[in-house]
Order: sequence, then structure tokens, then C-alpha cells
Amino acid sequence: MSFLILFRIKTLKVMSYLLALFLFLNATNKLYTNMQGVAWLNSILLTFLCLLLSALAADFVSGLVHWLADTYGETNWPLIGPTLIFHFRNHHTDPNSILTHNFSETNLSALTFSSVISLCFLNFNGYYAVFATWLCLFTGFTNQFHKWAHSNSTPILYFFLASKGLVLNRTRHMIHHCDDHDKSYCITLGWLNRWLDTIFFFKKIEKLIFFLFQTKPRNY
Repeated sequence: MSFLILFRIKTLKVMSYLLALFLFLNATNKLYTNMQGVAWLNSILLTFLCLLLSALAADFVSGLVHWLADTYGETNWPLIGPTLIFHFRNHHTDPNSILTHNFSETNLSALTFSSVISLCFLNFNGYYAVFATWLCLFTGFTNQFHKWAHSNSTPILYFFLASKGLVLNRTRHMIHHCDDHDKSYCITLGWLNRWLDTIFFFKKIEKLIFFLFQTKPRNY
């Protein structure tokens, strides 16, 4: 029985990584096809724009999911309770536990989910495919970026970008781990945290939800 479980887990890992690779290669092929006959400068600018927008979208999605898991629901809820809500809230109790996870433990769930969702956009062409694929990759590796924000040992490139504030770094992420854990929810790149915190975005959504449904967030 244990062999079958191990085999299924390894098969799931391989399929998830192959799916992500397929989506990336598919988008690259569509981008190459789309670039034919188009000015190279325009292609570069549009590709960069897709990359930027997908990074912003992934950052917002990570913040939204993180906020929901921290603020509403219970750890005993079916499916999402033990797999999503528990891990986010347990992370507050033991922030460095994420450092004990290997690559698959860190990324497999998010990468599988984002890759499956991205299949819905498989028929997109050109830059739409590029956006969808990069959104999948940024979202799929969100937990890896989050892990590096807690680690003292990161790849040189990530360390350089983090030192310049271009990706999520320890100093900015520790804002979330202060007080009630009710700020700076975005954990992909952390670009939107300052803006969302400044306008009290999630606090306003909590008040709207309470007004509509009389549902209190957990930190009340």
C-alpha cells in the first residue's frame, strides 16, 4: 500500500512539472509565431508588458488567497481547511517551518493548481498565451518566493533583486508577521503590499463583507 501511495505521489509530481513545462513551451511557440512579421521592438515591449502584468496579477492573487485563508473559514473545513487554511495559520505560529520543506513540498500544490487552471487558456494566442503562462508560473512558484523571504540562503540573483526591493524580501515580508498578521498579504513578489496597505484594501473588504453578510473576520 505504501508503495502505491509513493508511486502515485511521484507520478503526480512528474505530471505537474511536465504540464507546467508544456504550457511554457506552448506559449513560447505561440509567441514566436505571433512575432513573425512584427517589429522586434514592439514584440519585446509587448512581451515585457505581459510579464509585468502577469507578475502583478499573481501578486494580487497570492494576497487575496492569503487574506481569505487568514481571515475566514476554519481549519476543519473539508478539503481547503487542512490543505490551505491550516498551513497559512500554522505558518504564523512557526514561520520558519517553511524552510524545512523540500522543493516539491513547497511548490507542488500551487504549481499543480495553477497549471490546471491555465489549461482553460490553452487556446489563447500570442501575447494572451504568454500572459496566462507567466501568470501560471508566478502563481505556481509563489511559495518558493515566500520561502526565500524567510531564508538566509537564497540564489544569488534572488538575493540581488531582494536587496534592491524588486522581489519579496525578509524586511518587507516581516510586516505581515507583526501584531495581528493583517497587513502585507501578497507573497509572490510583494509589489502590491505597500499600495494595498496604504488604502486599507482588505480592511475595507472585511467591512463590506460584514455589512452584507454579518460575517466577522477572525481578528475582530
